[in-house]
Amino acid sequence: MQKFDPRSWRGEVAALSPLQRKVVIGTAAALGVFLLAALSIGGYFLGSAPRFPRPPYQQPSRLYGRATHLTPGLAYDPADLVAELKDEGYSEVSAGAQGDTLPAGTFRRTGSTVALHLRRFSTPSGRQGGFAAEVTFKGEQVAAIQVDGRPTQGLDLEPPLLASYYGKEGEERRPVLLKELPDDVVRPVLAAEDAAFFNHAGLSAPGMIRAAWTDLRGHGVQQGGSTLTQQLVKNLYLTQKRSLGRKVKEAVLAVLIEMRHNKRAILEAYLNEIYWGKSGSANLIGLGAAARGYFGKEPAELTLAEAATLAGMIRAPGNYSPLTHPERAVEGRNHVLERMADLGWIKKGRARAAEQEPMKTAPDSFESRRLAPYFASAMAAEAKERFKITDLAEAGYSLFSTIAWREQHQAETAVAAGLASLEKGAEKPRRSPHGEPSEGPLQASLLSIDPRDGAILAYVGGRDYDKSQFDRIAQARRQAGSAIKPVIYAAAFTEGVATPATLLNDSPITVKFAGQSWSPQDNDHSYRGWVTVRTALEHSLNVPAVRLALGVGLNRVVTLAHEMGIEGDLEPIPALALGAFGVT
Repeated sequence: MQKFDPRSWRGEVAALSPLQRKVVIGTAAALGVFLLAALSIGGYFLGSAPRFPRPPYQQPSRLYGRATHLTPGLAYDPADLVAELKDEGYSEVSAGAQGDTLPAGTFRRTGSTVALHLRRFSTPSGRQGGFAAEVTFKGEQVAAIQVDGRPTQGLDLEPPLLASYYGKEGEERRPVLLKELPDDVVRPVLAAEDAAFFNHAGLSAPGMIRAAWTDLRGHGVQQGGSTLTQQLVKNLYLTQKRSLGRKVKEAVLAVLIEMRHNKRAILEAYLNEIYWGKSGSANLIGLGAAARGYFGKEPAELTLAEAATLAGMIRAPGNYSPLTHPERAVEGRNHVLERMADLGWIKKGRARAAEQEPMKTAPDSFESRRLAPYFASAMAAEAKERFKITDLAEAGYSLFSTIAWREQHQAETAVAAGLASLEKGAEKPRRSPHGEPSEGPLQASLLSIDPRDGAILAYVGGRDYDKSQFDRIAQARRQAGSAIKPVIYAAAFTEGVATPATLLNDSPITVKFAGQSWSPQDNDHSYRGWVTVRTALEHSLNVPAVRLALGVGLNRVVTLAHEMGIEGDLEPIPALALGAFGVT
């Protein structure tokens, strides 16, 4: 890869024809005058343009599940721990491959022990993680836990990322702060894009004259010659179209940005706004997203070679991606390392050592939805209802839920297996004379709730979210049936109409309502005579429930049902006692 020598343009200009020389020199002279005249116009433009990026930077809202909490004695399969780590983008390293030190975002399984290095992660109480740990198992039970070599009684894993709420552009962003980045991560970017960044006022005269010469000889606008500030301006305020008019606007706005903001703020904004290619369906914007997308790391954890690889991608992320073009990525990386050595920013021996490192990637594929997609949609609706957040896309909110990684996987597996079993047996979908299913495949939903506190542990709204977004938990309505009976008994207890020991008569009954007669009975068409309330509820007997509902008052049952959170139109009619109304 040819390196640019700022002294070479003088000889090249001298070799031009008289007409070409006049054009280049005239362009350089006129540009200075034009820039001064254009500053006022540029100032007006910036006044109406989107704000200059500064903390808190734009990023998608994210929904997290409950962090898995490991304790000695907990029944937990080590295979589940490995699967959860992989699901969260942790890469497995072989024994001895990395010495005794595991980089952040990696793990190693050796016999009955899983060693891991947790990344820094968000929690409701702030950032946590960032340390090494070891979990030792005895069979399918946690035997011991160590953190940084010391025994501990508990370890929280990184909370599972359930969903990222992207905007229309599908931009994955993970903002970085310049003060938290080491020199080995920042300097490769400067070496690759603008080594003189801290010494110019937004424009590079040698670069612009060289660009004008190259464009002239190429019979068109081909050469960029852009400083880091100009690149930022182009990404923030202008189009990617190559034209002389856009380059002039870019130059004017770059000067104004340099006048309004200090260098560190501009560099930080650049690191958060530059396009770095794609990961899955998401566009990687900024250094934080790129570090996770290609190496599965936080930016501050990148090695010099990895940071140089990312820096070498900036001009053409698709052509120099370490995932799709590793040989070109090595070429770009080595050029950046050589440039850093030439600038005196690193020693040549260190540059050569970094050039010899194998290109190892650990991509974290970003998708808009990962685990529990029906739950993610339901939580977006709840955020709108409870917190008046009309759109989570690119809003930067962190939502923390009680969904448990292991329970959610178990629930999805159970639904898939149950439906497959039914479709092989008597519950096969009805078929048309031509053999096609007349009502589509069978569907199911599963909601798992912790009875101690009502926390939702698993949420499966259907068999395949990609094929059907209809949530059979939150949207489908079915008759409540016997699920309403505890509400009836609760109303009776609170009103003092009955206790668990009260006797109820399980015998034939006919109820007249609105000119009609109704005679409820159980499925076995039998009656048990006098039974206690406790027995009637345990066996879900219909007639005693109807008698009790009439005794406490149907209006009181409706009121209590609403107070308990049951939505929908509940009418105070006798059939209410057996759940003859639609609920989710």
